[in-house]
Amino acid sequence: MANPTEPGLQNYSLIQQIFLLGDDLDRRLLAGFGLSVSRFNLLRHLAENGPLTATDLCRRLLCDKANVTRLLAGLEQAGLVTRVPDAADGRRAVVSLTLSGRERLETSNAAYQAAVVRRAAGFSSQEKLTLNELLSLLKAAMEEQLAREEKV
Repeated sequence: MANPTEPGLQNYSLIQQIFLLGDDLDRRLLAGFGLSVSRFNLLRHLAENGPLTATDLCRRLLCDKANVTRLLAGLEQAGLVTRVPDAADGRRAVVSLTLSGRERLETSNAAYQAAVVRRAAGFSSQEKLTLNELLSLLKAAMEEQLAREEKV
């Protein structure tokens, strides 16, 4: 069994705990805008990348098609997205933000960004830069590991 005092295990445990705390804080904040974290992320992907298919959204959100279909149904019912047949392939639908969806995203995203900035307010600029560098190294190592495993 691995040594629980191994710094790498402690680091990873802290990252997981931070993720869960952040996810809960995000959930509470976004509920005030009538959005779940998943719906918010879907809207952000559409805003950043333009119209996308459900398959594109599955890849970007790292979830299955059934989950994206449920998210889209709720967002469409709320008038935040539209689905239209793809001009190149009528079997697929292209998802776009509506004006209402764009407005909801802009409002919620402003509050979201302010909340995220407040979470790190106790760190100096140098501490934030150092943390970014270390997390970037960890992310790159994990992406490399994933790429190696996908080749197998």
